[in-house]
Amino acid sequence: TITFSKLSAGSPELRKISQETARHANNTYRDFLNPFVSYMSAMGYLIENNTAEACVDFRRLNRMFTDNQLVQRDYATCSQASGEGIPDELSNVKPWPYQLNRDVVFVIYADGRGAAYKEFKIQLPLPYVGYTGIAFPVMEYFPQSTSPLKVLNSEGTQLAETTEICDMDAVVASEYKERLPIMITRLAISYLTKEIASQVALIAARQGGGTGGLIAAYVGTGIYKYIFNTADTRCWETIPKRYCIAHFKLPVDRKATLATLGGTIKLKGKSKEAPVIKKAASSLELSFPAPDNFFIVYVRRARNGEITARVLPVK
Repeated sequence: TITFSKLSAGSPELRKISQETARHANNTYRDFLNPFVSYMSAMGYLIENNTAEACVDFRRLNRMFTDNQLVQRDYATCSQASGEGIPDELSNVKPWPYQLNRDVVFVIYADGRGAAYKEFKIQLPLPYVGYTGIAFPVMEYFPQSTSPLKVLNSEGTQLAETTEICDMDAVVASEYKERLPIMITRLAISYLTKEIASQVALIAARQGGGTGGLIAAYVGTGIYKYIFNTADTRCWETIPKRYCIAHFKLPVDRKATLATLGGTIKLKGKSKEAPVIKKAASSLELSFPAPDNFFIVYVRRARNGEITARVLPVK
């Protein structure tokens, strides 16, 4: 019987891949696969002014993370707005000084390049045929410096800063970790079946007695095994490395600037010692048209560091 445990026992490479995948898989999300989906669900309920259901999503998110201040304040704010009061476990958390369902701007920051698939071939011990090279897709992770996205008002004062809400590499790795044993086992069985079929074809060619037929059989079975022993590396190339969230009260002048980091400058401010932040390597000025009072800004950071943004008014 071909099993993943038996295949792993005979392949140090497969054990290494399995361990690497487990390292990237984030267990803090528990049984909830993608916290970004839960946050978007909460945002949808806020748009509908259904704070009670939004509170359910924020409660779920709060269980996923050990100490995410954005989620904690969102949960406390929403719970208070729904009439339930601030939860006991968040008694020391201060709610946001503005509503989350009107006169507010939510920023979704898709940052970095997410994991992709690449082809990898390993030698697996198969019954009857011995060690055989099998191709399959493995995760490829792209290291990239991550930094928060800052939101400034027209005077240069910081309004908000993004907080990571979902590590997409961890989400993808968790899904890959679950299907890796089944995928490898199926590939091994499939390859063994094709190998047996090719051996049968060669035996039949030898019994036929013709040299030309035997050569054709060798060529045909070889090409067949080569073509079908390739990995399917198709995947979503546009998935970011992580999703981050920020929100802020809609400015009176309905303007804001997004800025990524690099270098240092001083912000404008009323105090004598203006706060120092990183200088924007890339920045965008946004405006929020009247009379809408709920906006979603989707921001994407490209591989060269430049950012693009789209302002979506919610009717």
